Amino acid sequence: MYSPPNPRHPRTGGSIAWILIKFGFVGGLGIFLNQYVLFLLTGFYGVSYYLLSAVLSSQAAVLVNFALNNFLVFRSRAGAGGIAGRFLLFNMVSSSDLLVRIPLLWGLTSALGISYLYAANLASILLTFGARFLVSEKKIWAKHVNATGPKP
Repeated sequence: MYSPPNPRHPRTGGSIAWILIKFGFVGGLGIFLNQYVLFLLTGFYGVSYYLLSAVLSSQAAVLVNFALNNFLVFRSRAGAGGIAGRFLLFNMVSSSDLLVRIPLLWGLTSALGISYLYAANLASILLTFGARFLVSEKKIWAKHVNATGPKP
């Protein structure tokens, strides 16, 4: 007998390709938000503070990306440590990402003269996308597996 999908119990699983597409879509929204907040903050603080603005805009994007990933991309996975634990781990991964992104942003902007707002910030985000996806898929929202297979 057919039973309609229950929104309280979302379907589990899904192909890794579909999850990657959804993760990329959420990431794209995060990039847009990051760029927009970076633009606003450098207008407020001044261009000479673009590195500080990049950190703050990144944190704004992290908050929105976590919420969207938690409720849209990985909604069928409980993950470890509850929502606070997942947010802490997601933020730590994203903040450690800044250890690579900020020097890269500075180097592309200062050494190569590339605009911080467009090419340099986007390049630094895109270069670290794969690592963020792998950590999210394997650690933050890892599938729970028991002897009979993944938990629903």
